[in-house]
Amino acid sequence: MTFDYAAIWDNRDILIDGVFNTLLISFIAIPIGIFIGVVTCLMRIAKRRLLRWPAIAYIELMRNIPLLILIFMMFYALPFYGIRLSGLTTGFICLSIYGGAYFAEVFRGGVEAVSKGQFDAAKALGLKYGFYMRRVIFPQL
Repeated sequence: MTFDYAAIWDNRDILIDGVFNTLLISFIAIPIGIFIGVVTCLMRIAKRRLLRWPAIAYIELMRNIPLLILIFMMFYALPFYGIRLSGLTTGFICLSIYGGAYFAEVFRGGVEAVSKGQFDAAKALGLKYGFYMRRVIFPQL
């Protein structure tokens, strides 16, 4: 049994379009997902329950729903509520919010891996929380 390369060659235009659509969705969804992940990570590690609990709920919900089910719900279920999205828009939104949950956990793990001495040193210097997170902790991730 041999592989038929003619099928690939005959459909090369469709395959090239698929590669370009994949790159387009990736170049848009990944930076948005990283932004969502950073914001959610900061909410997740916050001391206040009002910030922490919604972040935990978002992360757990997104990590426990399969991506394909999320895409199906966005593309096929939202039109019942009057919201119609194109395939590319659905791809951008789903991959961004799905990736954001995973990025949040990655960043949280990185923040927790930084030694407590780094936090204490920044506090001892009198740095504010936002400044030492931005200038001391996050560059170490």
